[in-house]
Amino acid sequence: MEEITIIDTDYTNITNYGICGYKDLKREGYPEKISWMEKMKTHGLVIKTVMAEKYLFECVHKK
Repeated sequence: MEEITIIDTDYTNITNYGICGYKDLKREGYPEKISWMEKMKTHGLVIKTVMAEKYLFECVHKK
């Protein structure tokens, strides 16, 4: 069974992992979501992102 990792995702690292599978900054609504997340930082907004080991490895090494 693949190992999973739970990542605290906020506006500082959301572009590394995406929102609901979307990573394209040109996708309609995506830039607005990142902007909204940045505004919510004062409220401590964090999205828990669950990553499978294989996918996490690919995300980290594609930078």
